[in-house]
Amino acid sequence: MEDKVEDMKESKPWITEEEKKDVLDKLAEVRKWLEDIMEQQAKLAKHEDPVFKPSEMAKKLKNLQKLYNKVAKKPKPAPPKEEKKPEEAEDFADGDAESAKNNTKDAPEKDSEASQEKGDS
Repeated sequence: MEDKVEDMKESKPWITEEEKKDVLDKLAEVRKWLEDIMEQQAKLAKHEDPVFKPSEMAKKLKNLQKLYNKVAKKPKPAPPKEEKKPEEAEDFADGDAESAKNNTKDAPEKDSEASQEKGDS
């Protein structure tokens, strides 16, 4: 699982270091618990009741897997929306954009007038 968390650094850079650390901390906690339990179990005679039940182990692993899945499935954030720049708004306020529009409107008319004049000759 540590390898999977390490792979997230490259494949999912939007997952924060804190979130990755949470998963790794939980993994370390489960490992420590398992090591302690195994030591306790090793001290017991074979005829004595076990220190833990498999259901306890399953529960801890399930919680770890749940945390990992939550972090691993975190969707990539949407790119920030671009806001209109104040400079663009000023261009329209100056009237330059409006005069540019008028020039483009006149251009096709001049072309058609010129073609009509050629046709008249």
